[in-house]
Amino acid sequence: SIVSASVTISDTPPVLADVSLTPLEPTVSDVLTCTPGLTTDADGSSEFIHAYRWMVDGADAGLDAPTLSSEFFARDQSVTCHVTPRSAGVDGSEVASNTVVVGNSAPSLDSVSITPAVATPADTLLCSWSGFSDLDGDADVSTIEWRVDGVLVGTEATLSGSFGYEQTVECTVTPSDGTDLGAPRSSAIVIANTPPEILSLDVSPADAVTTSTLSASVAASDAEGDGIFLAYQWTVDGLVSGSDAASLESSWFARDQSVRVTVTPSDGTD
Repeated sequence: SIVSASVTISDTPPVLADVSLTPLEPTVSDVLTCTPGLTTDADGSSEFIHAYRWMVDGADAGLDAPTLSSEFFARDQSVTCHVTPRSAGVDGSEVASNTVVVGNSAPSLDSVSITPAVATPADTLLCSWSGFSDLDGDADVSTIEWRVDGVLVGTEATLSGSFGYEQTVECTVTPSDGTDLGAPRSSAIVIANTPPEILSLDVSPADAVTTSTLSASVAASDAEGDGIFLAYQWTVDGLVSGSDAASLESSWFARDQSVRVTVTPSDGTD
């Protein structure tokens, strides 16, 4: 008698050569990408699909996708991607990628400013910044450097007494989170001249008569030590006299009139 038997030939599971995970040194600003390597099938199939499984610090992230955004991981966490190849409904063996550790993100800031924006040698300057950002949520421990005509003169938030007229003062702030430094930002101003000032002004004699010659006695100073020119203007009962000297002859006034002198100092610039 003839005896027969039958078998069903199943599809051979596909084979995945390897899996790569990039970037190799990610931060929370990166999107991780899982890339399957060469996938083959002994049956000659060339159509494959891949299932993805992400592991973050050993826990399944629950996402079947070739990329993983930072909402699924944080700094210092380890991430691995596992890929299972599939062909004609048959799964091959799961293959794990390389493991990456999420590193620290360098902070950034938007702008730096110096106040007052128009300053003289007598001013105290303040360096401030805005828009500090750190993707890891670290505290702002940014550093300051003051330079006057390119020479480092200070590292505090304020600066005084280290600059003079027409010198360029620059403040540079380097964003820091205590681990990494971000891109520095700077602001610079040119120091303006300090106008001279009148310290005291007196007219003598205090008890003038119609025959007196009135004299203005002035004390003035200039922060930069510039020479001071004094301009005089005398008025008699509110009307400007013809004298621009430090004294006024009696011919310009009469009894019961009010005499005033106005002195304007100049250092040649202001």
